[in-house]
Amino acid sequence: MRAAIGGKFVPFRMYPGPPAQVEKYVSRAARAPAYVYTPFIRVALYAQAAHERGEQVTEADLPRALLEPIVHIAFTWGVCCGEEIEAPFRDAKLNIFAVFDPAAATFDDVVGVLRDPRATPLWIQQGTASLHDLGIEPPPNAGAVAAFSPGAVNAARQFMLSKDAPDGRRALIFVIAVPGDRWR
Repeated sequence: MRAAIGGKFVPFRMYPGPPAQVEKYVSRAARAPAYVYTPFIRVALYAQAAHERGEQVTEADLPRALLEPIVHIAFTWGVCCGEEIEAPFRDAKLNIFAVFDPAAATFDDVVGVLRDPRATPLWIQQGTASLHDLGIEPPPNAGAVAAFSPGAVNAARQFMLSKDAPDGRRALIFVIAVPGDRWR
């Protein structure tokens, strides 16, 4: 918590692939379509926000949910896909999966992704109330949060976000996972 005060910690960012495209997004400081909140980052952001309000926070003051051994990933939609995708799929069913073998994930078939039981998140929530409830201000463009085990996040090569409309149309994006050795 002490490191967070004035440290300006931010969530890890994930961008759409392929890797060469990710480097362009990062070099242009583009807004990311996914933001990763590890327990360390959640505590740091909570402590920063309390400090900015003039409050002192001790370990005893931390909400237990901040310390849960799960990783929250806030996903956006419009950042990478634009209004032409967002509008027709506004009320579509949201799916989020971890992808361990990118060759098994295609636009039409996600069965290969689901062969690994870690692919499905612990939970998915439309909106960002789960982050607000932890005292964390999410990015303004985030539209959904999913929780994964740290093991799943460390092993994933990508994350797949799809919206499936009742008429069978699917909008799909992939974001590249940050290598596990960079998590904090």
